[in-house]
Amino acid sequence: MVCYDYMDSYRLGKSPALAGQMLGTTSRNMKKNDLWIAATTFALDAVLVTFDKDFEHLNKIYFEVKIF
Repeated sequence: MVCYDYMDSYRLGKSPALAGQMLGTTSRNMKKNDLWIAATTFALDAVLVTFDKDFEHLNKIYFEVKIF
């Protein structure tokens, strides 16, 4: 649950990422299911493979994102 809360606050631009980076842009609209996918990827220390750019702003901040 902590991963989910961190990413939700980060995407809203309300708090920095774990390493201190701020989003740098306006808030990002993410669906709740995408947040759960991102939090699970982070918790498992995995690489997220996707066909869309919904997770692009998390690349190299929380985990690696491979966009095809």
